[in-house]
Amino acid sequence: MQIFITIVTGITIFILSQYFLNFVLNPILEIKKIISKISIHLMYFNDYYYNMSVFYSHGKLRDDLLDDVRNDFLFMKKQIQTLTSQLNATRQSVLFYNFFRIFFFLPKSERLSNSINSLVKLRKLLSKDPNNFKMNYQRQIEDEIINIKTDLNID
Repeated sequence: MQIFITIVTGITIFILSQYFLNFVLNPILEIKKIISKISIHLMYFNDYYYNMSVFYSHGKLRDDLLDDVRNDFLFMKKQIQTLTSQLNATRQSVLFYNFFRIFFFLPKSERLSNSINSLVKLRKLLSKDPNNFKMNYQRQIEDEIINIKTDLNID
């Protein structure tokens, strides 16, 4: 009888550890990876985000940069869209997020939602036609980036 109890206990512990691993730990690690990818993206395209005026002359995209900048905007938009979707989906898959976030130093649920909203706004701003880009978009982009960095604790 004692062998049977030992086997059942071992199987139960294994099942619970797999449950914790697959439904809590792996999604939390994935959230941390996505946040670091967002940080890398913001650093990599820092020149675009903070120096939009370099690419424009009299409110129009400079002719010598037209194709390159348009392609970069499309790439940036696509990457932001992908990262936003991944962050949102992974956040939804973490069971008891508000409890486990404390132990893994993750942002609060509200801050994570705010950052997702800021990423969506950033993507929309990048969706504007580069030929009709207005410089007040520059300030909006900078504000959204500040919100994202603050909400996700990115330096």
